[in-house]
Amino acid sequence: MKKFTLEKNAQCLCGSGKRYRNCCWDILSNITKDMNFQREIDNKNFDKAFKLSLADLTRYMIYVKRDTEPMLLNNPILGEYTLEIDLKALGEIINKTLFVIKTGNLNVNFISMLHNLSNVFYNQKWHQLLTYYKAVWYYLYQNDIKNAAVILSGISYKEIYDVQFLQLYLDVKNDELSFSDKIEINDILIEKADNLTSEIQYMAAKGIEFFLIGDLEKAKELFNEAILLAEKNINHFKKTYDYFILAGLYNIAGKMFDNMGYIEKAVNYYTKILEDENVTQKGISNAYSRLGDAYFHLKNQEKALECYEKSVEIDGNAVSKIFIAHLFTVNEEFESASEILDSIDFNKLEDKEKIDFMFNYAELILHTKKKDGIENILIKLKELNVTSKYFNDKKNEFIINLQEVLHLSKDDDKDSGVKKVLRKINNYFILEPNIAGIGININQIFKDILK
Repeated sequence: MKKFTLEKNAQCLCGSGKRYRNCCWDILSNITKDMNFQREIDNKNFDKAFKLSLADLTRYMIYVKRDTEPMLLNNPILGEYTLEIDLKALGEIINKTLFVIKTGNLNVNFISMLHNLSNVFYNQKWHQLLTYYKAVWYYLYQNDIKNAAVILSGISYKEIYDVQFLQLYLDVKNDELSFSDKIEINDILIEKADNLTSEIQYMAAKGIEFFLIGDLEKAKELFNEAILLAEKNINHFKKTYDYFILAGLYNIAGKMFDNMGYIEKAVNYYTKILEDENVTQKGISNAYSRLGDAYFHLKNQEKALECYEKSVEIDGNAVSKIFIAHLFTVNEEFESASEILDSIDFNKLEDKEKIDFMFNYAELILHTKKKDGIENILIKLKELNVTSKYFNDKKNEFIINLQEVLHLSKDDDKDSGVKKVLRKINNYFILEPNIAGIGININQIFKDILK
């Protein structure tokens, strides 16, 4: 059988849609030691780095077409083994390409590129990999969950073999999935986890699902198991990603169990993240935001505010602004809290951030009892898309309490029981942005944090 060769007039295998002679041929036929992807990135030559990544993709696809494709026909067992290696390598190249597009802010039609690549190699796993990256592009790089959901609309989680893809599927389709589906997906992820950090991450994510339906005992049981596993293998965790998972685990468990020792451990791990010089500005901002949250629950408001403000200073972190407003509300600095919330563009917030924003605004209005703002906040609360029982209960309670204040006269205000309502609200009101994010959302953050 004649081995595959890429003719110069054929379509290039990088997905550009161009002929090979007008695309990657020049680089691949003149490879020299001077061609270094990382050096081009360091020198901010993003166009050159992009061309090198495309050439790398073409080079690897030639190997796939020449060796792996015929092997899948002639020796399927060996072919499948080789394909698994190829898919990992190709995934790394596509990640590299995505990185340079985003970092260099290049005008590239990435979806069109993936569409062209889908015509290069006819294999189910290869096509599933491309579908994954289409969803990644919309969800993580364009902040467009609707289009990401459309990309995944024809896929069942039972068909997905890749762990990262399953994580993404869980996050994008979260609102559509039943509780039992979410639990089954998390069980699959726990079983497939190839390291302790991931196993702990998925155990905690499963615990969050039980927490969100009101089963606190089962949630605590799962968090206990995750913490025991972590502490039994504490010397295993040495990377920044490990610290982020552990910090989130201890921070949420600390609030769930009212255990300040756990939150102190979270502070320790968040601090370790900030000590890593390779963490990006966005990663530092997120770490400061969560560190501030931990300090807040340790009753150290001064340190909490300092961390929130550093986060906002770095990249205008909206969640940190919401945290600051909450802190001002708790301290009855209502004017300052209102100014902070009014400075946030609600329409630019992610869905989970909108929940935090609206709950915080509702709490502020209940404190100030300014009736002119209640009707507007009631409309927004009723329109708020909340799927979990936990947040839906909180939403409904805010609506009921706001309606009570709206219909009370000033004369009856003192005897209305509003103070009791506020005390009740403060008992449960904990800002927890992306509470379900101990799963895929953490990975989202780290796609920005880690180079």
